[in-house]
Amino acid sequence: MAIRQLELPEIDPTGAPPPALADGTELIGEYEGSGYRDPTFLARRGDGLTVRMTPLLYEIARRADGRRSYRQIVDDLNRAHGGDLTTLDVWRLAGEHLQPAGILAGPQARTLARPPETLGLRLRLGVLPPRLTGFLAGGLTPFFRAGVVIAVLAAAAALDAWLFAAHGVARPAADLLTHPSAMAVAFGLVIAAGGLHELGHAAACRYGGARPGRIGAGLYLIWPAFFCDVTDAYRLGRGGRIRTDLGGVYFNLLFCLGLAVAYAWTGHEFLLAVVLLQQVEALHQFFPFLRLDGYYMVADMIGVPDLFARIRPTLASFLPGRQLDARAGALRPAARRLVAAWVLLTVAVLGCSYLLLLASLPRIIPTAARTLQAVTIKLIGALAAGHALPALLAAGELISVALPLAGFAYVLALTVMRLLRALWNGAERPWPRAMLAVVSAAAGLVLGLNIVAHGRPIQPAEAGTIQSASPGLTPNADPEPRRPLSLPQAPPQHPVTAVSPVAATSSPSLAPTSNPNVAPSSTPSATPIPSPSPSSSPSPSPSSSVRTASPSTSSSP
Repeated sequence: MAIRQLELPEIDPTGAPPPALADGTELIGEYEGSGYRDPTFLARRGDGLTVRMTPLLYEIARRADGRRSYRQIVDDLNRAHGGDLTTLDVWRLAGEHLQPAGILAGPQARTLARPPETLGLRLRLGVLPPRLTGFLAGGLTPFFRAGVVIAVLAAAAALDAWLFAAHGVARPAADLLTHPSAMAVAFGLVIAAGGLHELGHAAACRYGGARPGRIGAGLYLIWPAFFCDVTDAYRLGRGGRIRTDLGGVYFNLLFCLGLAVAYAWTGHEFLLAVVLLQQVEALHQFFPFLRLDGYYMVADMIGVPDLFARIRPTLASFLPGRQLDARAGALRPAARRLVAAWVLLTVAVLGCSYLLLLASLPRIIPTAARTLQAVTIKLIGALAAGHALPALLAAGELISVALPLAGFAYVLALTVMRLLRALWNGAERPWPRAMLAVVSAAAGLVLGLNIVAHGRPIQPAEAGTIQSASPGLTPNADPEPRRPLSLPQAPPQHPVTAVSPVAATSSPSLAPTSNPNVAPSSTPSATPIPSPSPSSSPSPSPSSSVRTASPSTSSSP
């Protein structure tokens, strides 16, 4: 039989001051349409991290206003829910869960650090404050009315049908590539479209009844990108959250319609090229294996906020003899299966991408070095000649070539370091750690020797097929570009003897013979063929719209 402590009326046995929410903490409410078995409530800390809580912890936090003592909170909870909690129970829950999670102020507050985001946004800088973002989003909410949405989608479909079936994309692409001033204007339009994309997320969030946060810029891996804080959209149901996810792509369609109107007014073909680029960017946003709009759509449809945090426990659950992880056990069976399917697809897609990139390194590095050298020479020549616009274009070309290489190197190094750190921490004995160090060093050495031994630039005549990558499939393949055969040279005419036209046409050295056994009078002489000069083209930049962090921390009594 459990012995309960006797509590006197109006006496708080803890002697602690009245609890209060930490600075900047905001209680969001119940997470509707979640994939968890039990009801889940959310709160957002001052640093932007969203914390998942049980109903009891949320009720305690909701009553922690800095005026009511623990004894008054207990009395209110017991009257509202018919429980038999004691003051010490609530005090212990607050000290063990709410304060370490950063929800309540106190001696244990903020000891739970913000976990690093996998493939997340870093170095965030605000551009529009929350109040201005909300004001602008409020003026754009009429675009989400049903009639307006149907009209916009129909107009976008008609624009695509005309562009691809009637007008074509060759002239817009040629106009964009042959006029440097048009390329500069197009670059500014792409940046403006990125900002409008984030306003679309904010307007959709405001239309559903939630409050959008700031709009800013940051670094996604290594590429610059815009973001919009729409964490308050977790107040909405599943439909409202998905509408918020689609708001950015929807505003990209509005931007395309505006460019079409500008083309009809001015006749500039490069505007239609920007329309094509915007539609490619919209399709790229639906990629669900990075923190893009498609990722948040999948998370909101399943009802599980942070899918990347579940990769490791989901993979561990497939090992024989391993018990089901507590985080996976907290999900409903349907949600758990969907999360497992997403994890397997994500690991397969990203893993194959890494393997293909590693296998292509011996060709990518020499090709990129050759291109960077050519672009650098072009830039130096433009600067020496005092040509500002060609120098600016060459500098942009240099950045567009170097930035993807730096991004790939950063992502590869980050992935390898995290994998090695996880394996090192998982090895409790010195021998596994020593083997890990030896295997890692050997793998790095083999990769370096492979790059040195097989590294050569990609040739212009290479097809890049699977057969060309596997010499055993094509034993007669010629990796070098074929040289054109030189025509037989006619023997010089005698300077004195005159040749009649009839004799000239019947000369065996000039006219082909019908006898296959007769050899030509002169042998082909090979003439030197100049090697093709390296060419470079700007690589496409990554998506410029990244959402903020989703809930990844849970607190349970």
